Amino acid sequence: MTKEIPMMKSQLVSPTAHDPAFVTGNSFFIRHSSFVISLFSVFLMASVRLVAQDLEALASGASNDLHAALVDLSAARQQVESERLPLAKRLTELEQKLADRKTEFAKAQRFQENQLVELNALKNEARQRAEEVKYIDSLVSVSLEQRGFEY
Repeated sequence: MTKEIPMMKSQLVSPTAHDPAFVTGNSFFIRHSSFVISLFSVFLMASVRLVAQDLEALASGASNDLHAALVDLSAARQQVESERLPLAKRLTELEQKLADRKTEFAKAQRFQENQLVELNALKNEARQRAEEVKYIDSLVSVSLEQRGFEY
């Protein structure tokens, strides 16, 4: 007979792998933990498949969106190209018209400036003629006075 020695709380020993009670008691947990791990891996694989399917759906949707955008871009480029040539021709015509009008304006401006110069020359000539007329008038009046005519 062995004598049992009362143990204090501080003397309690944690179960180890050498303790038969620990090993037999944990065999339940070991068997069930592999089941839990298997179950967890099944759920994990299922969720990975769902995520993969979602990613494939997103990739497919993005691919469809890209294709639609490329079709729209191609149509827009064709429209721009079809409108570009007539617009370029119209622009060239308008630029030529502008250049012609600028040339006409420059000619009209030079003509006006020449007319103004001629007008000023005519005014100066008219002033000189008026002064000549006054001078001749004064000579005629002096000559007539000297001959005895009153003017």
